[in-house]
Amino acid sequence: MRWFALPLGVAAFYEVLELDEAGVGSSQALHALQISVSSDGETHSARAPPDSLELSVNKALQPWLTAGAQHFNASCSRCLRSCLPGEDDLFRQKASFETCVGWCGQGCAPSGLPKAADYFHEGVSGPENQDDWGAWILSLHNLQQKLSALHWARDSGDFESPEFLRSSAAYVTVQTMVHDRFLYEPVRHTWTATGYLKDLKQRFGGVDQVLLWAGYPNLGVDTRSNVDLMEALPGGLRAAVDALKEADPSVMVQLPYKPWDISTNGLGQDDPARYGALLAKAGADGLNLDTMDSLGPFVVPPSQSKPEMPVTAFYSAAQKAGIPHAIIEPELGLYNGLFLLNTTAQGWLYSLAQCPPVVGCSERVPFVPLVSLQKWIVRRSMPHVCGRWSTQRSQEILTAYFNAIGYTAWENIFGIWNGINPRDGELLKRSMMILRHFHSFLSDPAVSWLPFYPVKKLTPAGEHVYVSKFVGADKELFLIINTGTETAGTQDWALNVPQSEHFSFYDMYHGEDVRIHRSPECLVKSCLDRLHRAKTVSLRVRLEAAGIGAILKVREGKITPSQLMVLRDMGTATAKPLASFADKVAPLKQSNHFPTGDGTLSNSSGMVPVNGSKAFEFRVVGSEIEDTYRGGQRFVTLGVDVQYPWEVVPVKYHAAYNVSINNLWVDKFPVTNEMFANFLKESSYTPGDSGNFLKHWNCKWPCTMPPSIAKEPVVFVSHWDAVQYCSHYGKRLPREWEWQYVAQGGDPDRSYPWGKWWWPEAMPRPQANASVFHLSDVGGFPQGASKDGVQDLVGLVWQWTSDTFRDEHTRSSILRGGSVFQPNSHQGDVASPRYQPWYFPGHAAAGAWNAKWTGEHFFGPKDYPSLYRLTVHAKYLLMAPSLDRAGTIGFRCVADRNV
Repeated sequence: MRWFALPLGVAAFYEVLELDEAGVGSSQALHALQISVSSDGETHSARAPPDSLELSVNKALQPWLTAGAQHFNASCSRCLRSCLPGEDDLFRQKASFETCVGWCGQGCAPSGLPKAADYFHEGVSGPENQDDWGAWILSLHNLQQKLSALHWARDSGDFESPEFLRSSAAYVTVQTMVHDRFLYEPVRHTWTATGYLKDLKQRFGGVDQVLLWAGYPNLGVDTRSNVDLMEALPGGLRAAVDALKEADPSVMVQLPYKPWDISTNGLGQDDPARYGALLAKAGADGLNLDTMDSLGPFVVPPSQSKPEMPVTAFYSAAQKAGIPHAIIEPELGLYNGLFLLNTTAQGWLYSLAQCPPVVGCSERVPFVPLVSLQKWIVRRSMPHVCGRWSTQRSQEILTAYFNAIGYTAWENIFGIWNGINPRDGELLKRSMMILRHFHSFLSDPAVSWLPFYPVKKLTPAGEHVYVSKFVGADKELFLIINTGTETAGTQDWALNVPQSEHFSFYDMYHGEDVRIHRSPECLVKSCLDRLHRAKTVSLRVRLEAAGIGAILKVREGKITPSQLMVLRDMGTATAKPLASFADKVAPLKQSNHFPTGDGTLSNSSGMVPVNGSKAFEFRVVGSEIEDTYRGGQRFVTLGVDVQYPWEVVPVKYHAAYNVSINNLWVDKFPVTNEMFANFLKESSYTPGDSGNFLKHWNCKWPCTMPPSIAKEPVVFVSHWDAVQYCSHYGKRLPREWEWQYVAQGGDPDRSYPWGKWWWPEAMPRPQANASVFHLSDVGGFPQGASKDGVQDLVGLVWQWTSDTFRDEHTRSSILRGGSVFQPNSHQGDVASPRYQPWYFPGHAAAGAWNAKWTGEHFFGPKDYPSLYRLTVHAKYLLMAPSLDRAGTIGFRCVADRNV
């Protein structure tokens, strides 16, 4: 046997898998094993398993993964229905569900399991027809029983902790870019979280949880890691978390983890410990694991095996840092829908709503919802339906409501605004009013959940009505959705309910009583008994197209004051029909800002004269990985990249445009540390926000420049710092098309300053990770100069241009030139197992200057020859100088030249 050391979490998983497979140790949960090993150090010796963790999990889940479609005996329907909670107490009396099913006969008790309905095993399809409903519920029950032997696929004591109970009520989570202008005011250096949260409350009812996002898409612009970028926020990460919690003490805050961040500071080593410490220091509640499922990174290079980075490694590290029950949410949910559910309270669900993969839902169409497997197995878990690119969100919201689970309200997609339209915002607000009010009931494991409760569909307009019933000791709640595109009126469908004498029904959506109609239909066994005939009632409420409903059943006279209050509030909230709200959102337009440089050039020393042009053909495309095209076809109309003054909306693939270029003086080299030090002495300039100002000088501001870096380009300067430097000397930052004109020598066909072809010898040797990063002096590669003699245009440092672009939520600037730091996690052509291609500046298609990316994942070494072409630019999100300053961003100045 081979022995080796494993991270404590992994050692515990293998031990649990062995216990499960052997059928022993049932009293020990995975969490208990983690506690026992976390007390004795970082690692734990364990016998090497015969299979990888992934294969072991797949073996344990084999019955679920290979389950086939079931065909049930329709003649058993009435009996099986009678065994379900709340359906026929006269027949079932106090018998257990299993005992009652036995009374129906052997042919009525299918042993099979339901089949997963989607790639990620997030959802389960409903019954093929309503006659199969009771047997289908039984198959779900069988699944739960089958999984109960696997400790990592069922409830644990963690779900009773105060932290997990709070998490179970996090119905709406939002991915919040720290760059959002509603969240921080850079001029006043103030966090404005109160206004940010107020806006969300007004538009769609508010949020329960915030994922605070600081890294991508800027991550990789320099050697700062994702942790470094979060700590670079004004006042530090703690200030941002505190601002949100002061604005709303009930809100939970998540931090993002990126497994692919392995080339910046720290090289991705000891990540669980680093992030556990970060959570504790920041006062945050949990982690969102980017591009991961609960087993590890989901997106893996084709030549590599899936790295094992299970979520409990982070859970255990957080425990060690003093956070006993961290809320861990993998972006790609639970591996195979279930793995490590015992310590994973949340998870994004990309496929449960069945919107087209990647591109999302762009129109409202009828659909049949799926049942959330995670919610079915552990009622106090809180997965979140997510679909970043959908412009019509009702399908996602209705799916979440049907399952009584959460929704990810993602609008700011890394600086691209995809706002929730007013109609969907109102639908989300109304849905969450009901779910939040009944949360303790809906999340109670003792309350029975009966999805796909049978519905009487009377006309085509009622064909798309679906009901989830929740049955408790003192009440029942029916959550209803209409996925159709037309209103389902009281004449179009009916909800027939047995055993309803001495009960009252309330339309919780419209805020009124439900009119009860008696029905002769016999739904359950006891209605056949003349002595104990169960009464059936028919309930009918109006459902708006792509809308919701809710019916509360309580004993006569037993409605509570809080239920009456929500009945009243919902009546007010729903007075205006959903159809009266706008159902589209236009792309946000951007304004363009640039400093004019009113001063007079006092000295052109160190500058190169460049003759202008009355009509330079400016050709450029953006390098964002996010795109509105897939396979050459546009799938969504959103504003990606920037909007030039001559454009009507932001676009990534800009059409060629003729611009006029003045005669210019251009700095021959980027501004050096020595030059910037002289500026500070002459001007007494002091930044309003000094965070990370001249950080590479390795001293707290104010301080003295180390002589050894005098000739290196100055970095860790903000856009405003650069503007002030140029202005002091009567210069200005170049506009982007001026920078490109200089670099191309006026020739729009020129790909690089030196000519048409990539020439690595014309620039510093690229540095693939933070451990080898350093800058060289300017002027070291004269062979890379433009035809006018301007040097270090490409491959040394990124360079600020003058223009900034602003929409209602985001500011950005354009960087040109590319830097020597080129993150690349490859050994030759072989990628690291954790390699993913997300580092700044993104991706550019090879070939023609305006070639469109097809949208497929790419796993080869990053194509820097394409990214550093002079017809490709990099959009850089702006937030505050402390975060914007980077170790690879410098600048050069220009001035108009009068001839």
